[in-house]
Amino acid sequence: MRIYVAGRFTHYERCRALMDALTDEGHTITMDWTRTDEFGPDGHPKHTEHGKAAPTTIPQERLARHALNDIQGCVTAELVVVLADEVLTGALIELGAALAAGVPVWVCAPYRWTIFWEHPLVTVLGSEQEARDRLCRPKQVAA
Repeated sequence: MRIYVAGRFTHYERCRALMDALTDEGHTITMDWTRTDEFGPDGHPKHTEHGKAAPTTIPQERLARHALNDIQGCVTAELVVVLADEVLTGALIELGAALAAGVPVWVCAPYRWTIFWEHPLVTVLGSEQEARDRLCRPKQVAA
């Protein structure tokens, strides 16, 4: 299945871990925004201030390219998984793009905090683990 994983930029490691698990299961990630040129060889963001993204240090044309690539990843996916928390910012844009394109969205959140969770294409899951359980086969334990 073609999947896009959305989440808060500062939770890139959590999103990356889910994308890696999905890839290991044979799924295709339509756009891995955690491994763009905004990340250094150590896997961490290059442009941060006080642990948060610092877009003012990134050239506007690169930001525009990343925004276009992320939206393309959403609209070409068969499923968008949103790792929700109290602050989503860009992930809400990605959710909107997916819904506008008719792509189903799974929101991993233990609570409802926006009317869009009620959209017919949205499924709210209680946790990220529930998404993993639905998309990944259980690992066999050696006897």
